[in-house]
Amino acid sequence: MATPYVQTYRSTVARRLAVALMGGAGVVLVGLAVGGDVELLLRWGGAVLLLGAIGWVVYWRPALHLTDDGLQVVNPFRTVEVPWGALEEVDGRYGVRLVLLDGSTVDAWACPPPLGMDRARGKESEAATAVRERWRREEATGRPAGPEATRSLVRPDPAAVATLALLALAAVVTPLLV
Repeated sequence: MATPYVQTYRSTVARRLAVALMGGAGVVLVGLAVGGDVELLLRWGGAVLLLGAIGWVVYWRPALHLTDDGLQVVNPFRTVEVPWGALEEVDGRYGVRLVLLDGSTVDAWACPPPLGMDRARGKESEAATAVRERWRREEATGRPAGPEATRSLVRPDPAAVATLALLALAAVVTPLLV
């Protein structure tokens, strides 16, 4: 059995920011717990957890996966499955923007744009170049077309939304109760 092809793109800078936010939140929580001031921990624990959760949702979670069947764009609050046959254009000047046959666009948060003079010269992001090359290879193989091959699937991520909403509520309410 062959292993499915997957190539993943993530922003290294965003991952570092995520580690800083999540790690910083952990250090603060441990410090408050070890310090023994329960009131302070209860008062500000929700806000600190919220910062860590923002690091996870906004900076750690986003990714762009190139697979045999198409692209999987994981953004903070939704995941979009895009079959190769659904692509109309790939724009890489400001990261990766996929233009689909139905006229919609999908931006990949995980893919940083080219920097400075590279962008001024019209150079595309590394991820956009890889998507375009893979897309051309898939078109050359003559994969079957049809409604399933050209329809993208958008899946919202209610867990990320609910986590941030509950922690935001805790961050606002707990200082008022303690």
